[in-house]
Amino acid sequence: MARNDIVEHLARVDKLAKEIQQFVPSSSVAAIDFRADLAGLLVVSVVSSYESCVKDTLVNFANRHN
Repeated sequence: MARNDIVEHLARVDKLAKEIQQFVPSSSVAAIDFRADLAGLLVVSVVSSYESCVKDTLVNFANRHN
């Protein structure tokens, strides 16, 4: 998998992190629980993006050797 493809997958996570900071800043004490929930969403998004990169790499490898 080319580095550009990986960057494309992970750019979605970066965008989500920036939007979380924009709409629910860390200075907002009232939204601590909501930020914690969003942090969980962000972690799931990171893992999902990584999993997608690994899957694409394995599929590309299998297609080249079959």
